[in-house]
Amino acid sequence: CARPHWSEFSPEEIADIESKLLTQLDRLAANGATKIHTSGVWLFGNASHNDLKEFRLKPLEVVKPDTVTIGCAIKKKWHVVYCPSLVYGGENCQLKRIVDSLSDQTLQVAIPSQGYNQYIHVNDIARFYLALVQGKRPATQHFIAETKGYSPEAFSQLLLHSRVVKRVHECSWSDFEKYYGSSAVEIEKLNLYL
Repeated sequence: CARPHWSEFSPEEIADIESKLLTQLDRLAANGATKIHTSGVWLFGNASHNDLKEFRLKPLEVVKPDTVTIGCAIKKKWHVVYCPSLVYGGENCQLKRIVDSLSDQTLQVAIPSQGYNQYIHVNDIARFYLALVQGKRPATQHFIAETKGYSPEAFSQLLLHSRVVKRVHECSWSDFEKYYGSSAVEIEKLNLYL
């Protein structure tokens, strides 16, 4: 749920800050310490099923600079945990921030809906980190997500039926891009089964 803290920085600045922080933390860590770097599935935004199985990064444009940080973390024997693009359950998590930012609690969805996303609760992330620290996950790279996923349209309907939002407004892809930008279109079309 760190995204609000990073919003004032460019993708290049974020990658630089993270790389420096990773190096500092690596020096401070005790011998044998479990070190965990968290990133997101946008690093696999253009990945095939085989790319996902092999953890081959095929990033969306907006996160390309992060590939350097990931390479550094792997080289230094850190665990790298890739979380879904939407985490829910905490005060600063993406879902709450998105809903809070909506005008009239109306969610925009581009139609015809494309993509498939999985999500995760912040408590499930914490439990997974605990398993890493306890040595229960020997691999160094991990995807974590709920097993069930949704198209953007299906997820918007879930939010509507759960009364998280009041309305869903369907719009064309061109209107969606005008309103949110090309990066948001890439994210909306993200199609990963983790």
